[in-house]
Amino acid sequence: MCAEKSPGITLPDTIVVVDDEVEQRQILEQSRPLFYRSRVNNLSPDCQPALLKLIVFDNPEKMLDFIDKYLPEILGACSDKTMPGMMDGIECLKRLKTKYPQLPRMMISASVNELRRSEIEESGVHLLLPKPYNDIDLTLIGPAFRLIKLHKK
Repeated sequence: MCAEKSPGITLPDTIVVVDDEVEQRQILEQSRPLFYRSRVNNLSPDCQPALLKLIVFDNPEKMLDFIDKYLPEILGACSDKTMPGMMDGIECLKRLKTKYPQLPRMMISASVNELRRSEIEESGVHLLLPKPYNDIDLTLIGPAFRLIKLHKK
């Protein structure tokens, strides 16, 4: 029996990402087929998780508003750390931690090594994704969020 088919356990299927850089959003937009094809190799076809949706935002406020509206469908949220001229990723993820502590959160940063432990703890980050990332990194986001979500139930 697979967990996702068990009574009372349903998992959302949408991952939201915010990044202020046009090039990074384009890379994510082009990676959408990776999320749609995301499968777990060792599960039988009837136990496969739902295919994932990816929604990319250029502004953290837009992403937060979307999550407020569609929370039951959100599997996890990813935020770039540095977004000049707007709310940074630390503040964005802190707000999510406060309002929706059960929602898995990931920080994306070109300077992962420069992140302070206090920043990571304050924002409640579950995962860190260093830039530049590749297709393999992106295909692991969905399964990682699913594991965090199941663990928190």
